[in-house]
Amino acid sequence: MLGLPKGEVFLTPWTEEWEEKFLLEKETIQKKISKYIVDVHHIGSTAVNYLSAKPIIDIAVEINKFSDGDYCSSHLESLGYSYRGTNILPDRHYFSKGKPRTH
Repeated sequence: MLGLPKGEVFLTPWTEEWEEKFLLEKETIQKKISKYIVDVHHIGSTAVNYLSAKPIIDIAVEINKFSDGDYCSSHLESLGYSYRGTNILPDRHYFSKGKPRTH
């Protein structure tokens, strides 16, 4: 299972699906914004094998310069991400994807 409805918090048992979903998303992101990125990382509790977690794939996209995030936003929005700005997490461009939220 992947996705967490707004206003709900629950944990699900670890599954290999999370790593598979991350790898697919990583490839999609790299194809779209490769010239801006250094690497794409699977972070958070779904990245830890055998740990129950909220079923949301947390991804950190490492970019060359912070200002490159502005250029990436429209490309990521074309992949279904919603740009939430830089005020949610200090010094980070924040995006979410899915309803319920999956990434």
